[in-house]
Amino acid sequence: MDNVTHTLAGLAVAHAALYLRAGRTPAPATRPLQLATLLTSALANNAPDLDFIYSGITAGKLGYLLHHRGHTHTLLAVAPLGLLALGSGVLLARLLGQRLSRSELRFLLGVALFGGVLHVALDFLNNYGVHPFWPLDNHWYYGDAVFIIEPWLMLTLAGVCLGASTRAVARGLLAFIAAALLLLVWQQSGAGGLVPLPLAWLLTLSAAAWLAWMRWAAPAWRRWSGALMLLGGFGLQVATRQLARAELQGALGSSPGFELATLVSTPFPANPLCWSMLAAGQQGDGYVVQQATVAALPALLPVSACRWPTPATSAPLQPTTLPEEAGSAVTWGRELRAPLQRLRELAREDCVARAFLRFARVPFWIEKGERVRLIGDLRYDRSEENEFAELALSADAPCPRFEPPWRPPLPLLDR
Repeated sequence: MDNVTHTLAGLAVAHAALYLRAGRTPAPATRPLQLATLLTSALANNAPDLDFIYSGITAGKLGYLLHHRGHTHTLLAVAPLGLLALGSGVLLARLLGQRLSRSELRFLLGVALFGGVLHVALDFLNNYGVHPFWPLDNHWYYGDAVFIIEPWLMLTLAGVCLGASTRAVARGLLAFIAAALLLLVWQQSGAGGLVPLPLAWLLTLSAAAWLAWMRWAAPAWRRWSGALMLLGGFGLQVATRQLARAELQGALGSSPGFELATLVSTPFPANPLCWSMLAAGQQGDGYVVQQATVAALPALLPVSACRWPTPATSAPLQPTTLPEEAGSAVTWGRELRAPLQRLRELAREDCVARAFLRFARVPFWIEKGERVRLIGDLRYDRSEENEFAELALSADAPCPRFEPPWRPPLPLLDR
């Protein structure tokens, strides 16, 4: 998730924790404790992204790819990062003139530890993935359920924070964030955009109603509606993901001999009824990747209304060889076909490519002459330019230092 979402989630958790504490502790939280809780939770919910500090130990773009969502995004790192956030909260309270008691310190520590776990859980939800159980388990785990910058989630969290805030400055800042987000939604609406115009209107009107409700409704109603909105939103994303995956796997039956190895699903932003998917697998001796756009509930919203941009790519994609079925919930995009043995040779013979394949979930490569000149990940290939998930390969390149032990996410490399 983006750091605005992580920060809003941290503030929402802080408000919820202070409310729960008030129900168990006779003495009300002082203003320094309230601010320390907000700061601790916000920092704890962002602390795992401090991996940018050390990602340079592996040179170049490969360092970011291998170390982002790396060791700091593990349950093992929750405690030390939580202590860092806790220290910041304690320092703020001291600067505001309050020395925290032991019970208050335990309270802040619980908030800090929960924040780290929540960060990893939210990052799990999209298609970038995490490996939270290192060093016991080096696999990547992918939720494939929520867009990495999800408007409905940010607006919901902004409303929750707005309902809990008592200061006009804080409410004004949250309203500004909501307005800026809606502006971005409208920039992606209409012809060629990710968000259909009716959906943009629905999201705008719903956001206005939600923010007004969370500002003026009774406190008990605000608390329950905030929790229900978040649970309902996540539940809807997971349910429609399952429906969309089922639609695609059924449609893949028209490709005889295709063995699915990994399926990447990405919802459209603010639209859980439309999904962009990459199905990677083996067909005979070939490595095959098929792009697709899928409608989770075609009776409610047909796949023709799901328009995922199809820009030029670095990957050597070709028109699909799959037949288009009338009335289907699936629209095929382009496909990649290449010798699977070549990918396995690349993993064995080129140490830079082998390290990159610890990250790449849907790899592709470009050959010129007898050498592979570039390797990339189709999840993030959106132009002909050399993007952040694409590496140029050269015969004399040194092997990367401090290569982490992540298990390559493409199962075909293990066979």
